[in-house]
Amino acid sequence: MTKTKSSEQLYIINEYSKKLLVADADMPDPGNWLMAQVVISTQYQGWRMPSIDELEIMYEQLHKNGKGNFKDSQYWSGTEESPQHVWYINFKDGHDSDALKIMGANVRLVADLQS
Repeated sequence: MTKTKSSEQLYIINEYSKKLLVADADMPDPGNWLMAQVVISTQYQGWRMPSIDELEIMYEQLHKNGKGNFKDSQYWSGTEESPQHVWYINFKDGHDSDALKIMGANVRLVADLQS
């Protein structure tokens, strides 16, 4: 995955008014949240999972406006609910919930931009 392959780069402004670059595609099947974290730390330097708040912004600002080619499926956030659970958003309807980290879901990475 590259930062962007499309002609239009995707950005969001998070809850702290910080601009983030959104990856142009989902990570290849990460298996589960725990495996995804390992892959991100070793293969995607400078990228991370979005917080649950950032993921909600991605849903509202990008997906609902037909941008980003998101799937109508569950996307992991980097926000942990407990040592075993993490928050996700279902991009089919925008509802959030928590699930076991060993479950599978999609991952769309973000990168913090230098100000």
